Amino acid sequence: MTNYFFNYFKKNSYFHISKFIFLLAAHIVAGASLVLINIFLANNISQTEFGIFVWIYAASMVFSQIAIFGSGTYYLNKNGQSYINTPRFFNSGPSFIIINFIFICIFLSFCSTLFHIHANQHIFLVFFISLILVQICQEIHILRCQLKNLYKIQSLIFLTPHGLRFTGLIIALSFFQNVAFTSLILFLAIINFLIFFLFTFKWRVLIASFLHSINFKKYFQHFKNVNKRGIAEASFMLYTQLPVILVAYVFSIEESGIFAISLTFATIFLLPSAVFTKAFSPILFEEANKTKKLHFRIVVNFLYALGSLGCFMGLCLYFLSEFIVAQFLDESFASSTELIKILSVYIFARYLNTAISYSMYTHTFSSVHAKILVVAISLQLIFYYFAAHFSLFNLNQVAWMMCVIEFLIFIITLGFLKSTAFKLT
Repeated sequence: MTNYFFNYFKKNSYFHISKFIFLLAAHIVAGASLVLINIFLANNISQTEFGIFVWIYAASMVFSQIAIFGSGTYYLNKNGQSYINTPRFFNSGPSFIIINFIFICIFLSFCSTLFHIHANQHIFLVFFISLILVQICQEIHILRCQLKNLYKIQSLIFLTPHGLRFTGLIIALSFFQNVAFTSLILFLAIINFLIFFLFTFKWRVLIASFLHSINFKKYFQHFKNVNKRGIAEASFMLYTQLPVILVAYVFSIEESGIFAISLTFATIFLLPSAVFTKAFSPILFEEANKTKKLHFRIVVNFLYALGSLGCFMGLCLYFLSEFIVAQFLDESFASSTELIKILSVYIFARYLNTAISYSMYTHTFSSVHAKILVVAISLQLIFYYFAAHFSLFNLNQVAWMMCVIEFLIFIITLGFLKSTAFKLT
């Protein structure tokens, strides 16, 4: 079975080692940049300010996924890895996303009025919107590259935002020793808008045409096509970002910063899984829908590969945790060591889920996947409710909660797939 798996991909010209080299290099540089950004900020601003920064970033990830709302996997599942022509690709997807972004801006304006946001706090709102814009454009570009197998450009697009933000921070902190937090946030927002204009330089005419020809009939038709995937993907993003968001409310904004920096270090050990999914997902979508037998062979080998890699990465994170905290953080983040050790288990579980989660989209089980994630989110909310009202838990137990729920998702998803997509009799 394993030989069949490798021979199958060896026959395809678009599957070769340079693809993994470029994608892996891009993910390593991007991940390292993100980690260094958080380290610089954590060591140069207060824990409260750092907590605010990571809270905004986490919330922007959720809202950007709401704006995209499953459009990416819809096109991947529909086209696989094929050389689609640009006009057909841009028929309804980007205009759908633009309208969603407008709705989000209206919602944010309403919230700012409702909660009486002060003038100096509007800088955070501008930073929040700039992050959403960059993440949306990045996803659209990466989707196009996945569909056309433009992995070199995809690699460049993936590392550009974090790379430019990191470079900007180095310049700012080198020339100005004592930069106010609001000035730093404004500076990052300006960088984000520059990245947005860089990403959309060739799309300005298209974007203008979308804005002048908003068609709600096409909007609702596109929503009908993507709603199941959109709910699942938005639920997944909410599930992954809720710990950072809710720790700030249940515990404190300072502890949110401690938790976020720990999660940041853990996340960099997830980068190889992201490389696998970016490289494999178009192939999986294109081929695995053909027969259950082929799907089973691909996913089982994918599961073995990522399970082994996840175990290795989890062990590396566990044994490097004390070194990481001692070398890169000051004493105020000393409690991160124990958190990172616990999150090494979470990393292993995430690798397992990465290997099988795409099957839930491939075989149009998005609604079931969404239900599983809604259950996971509900368990998170119950946990935080008891933590907030009865003071039963601490940050270490938050990390253990994440591990337990991640394994639970894997067991439920694998059990469902065995009885459906993997059932060969």
